[in-house]
Amino acid sequence: MQTTLKEILQQHPCFDGYNKLVVALGGPTHKGYGYAVFKHEEPISLEFILDSNGVADTLGVVDHVLGAHRDLRLNAV
Repeated sequence: MQTTLKEILQQHPCFDGYNKLVVALGGPTHKGYGYAVFKHEEPISLEFILDSNGVADTLGVVDHVLGAHRDLRLNAV
């Protein structure tokens, strides 16, 4: 499963998590309130997000960006 920064940003993620991912992708460090400005159009794997941001942010992407929350719950059952 993959996503893009644009898809993530469209879901209005927390600033810290988004900016942490931008830095992991080689973008600029952003301090303060708001999102870092960084153009990155290539797909980003969930594994990369897990490595850079941890479990909570990865699950947020799966749930909010990819809309797979329902599928994951059904598989868990």
